[in-house]
Amino acid sequence: MKYIHTVFFILFFSSAIFAQQAQIEFKEYSYAEFFELIENEKDTLFVLENAFIKVDPDTDNEHLVKWNYNRADSISYDLSKPKTITKAIELKNVHFIEYYGRDGDIRTRNGLFNIVFEKSVHIENTSELKISQCVFNNEFVLTDIDSNHWPDRAGKVFAEIFITDSKFHASVFISIHSYSDNFNLGVEISDNSFYGNTRRSNFSL
Repeated sequence: MKYIHTVFFILFFSSAIFAQQAQIEFKEYSYAEFFELIENEKDTLFVLENAFIKVDPDTDNEHLVKWNYNRADSISYDLSKPKTITKAIELKNVHFIEYYGRDGDIRTRNGLFNIVFEKSVHIENTSELKISQCVFNNEFVLTDIDSNHWPDRAGKVFAEIFITDSKFHASVFISIHSYSDNFNLGVEISDNSFYGNTRRSNFSL
């Protein structure tokens, strides 16, 4: 068993304007709809391209994490009851749009939390992704950050990728590089446990 504690913070600043964004039509799904799509998929492989996953407060309460800002032990989900996904997952240009709620001392945040992935997970070209307290029993691949295919946010394009407190039981391949000039990137990979074959794993940032 190998335990690796790694934190990466990368920032790239630039100013180019791009032309391809308007050509892509993005679908929008709530978290509940996203997981329903996976559950209803007849094949053993679930594929989704060009989509936003956005929080719907009316339907996505079970997919949000809530905690008391003044109590580190007040996290809302039960780690003894993870959600299990038995299909292989392939996501291309899918963005998990950040949601951060604040009500007094209570904070709320979205992401892929407390999920067991039994088969491979391939994520290609995402600008927003938060993974925490997940278990990957097959290979995990995160590649190809191409901001030419992202939505433009007030003239700037940026990515926030966080992978924390998760367990990887097979090979891991993470390659995060920009193919465009107009790019801001923040990455944190920390407090994860890697049990798989490290000879077949690679991190490239």
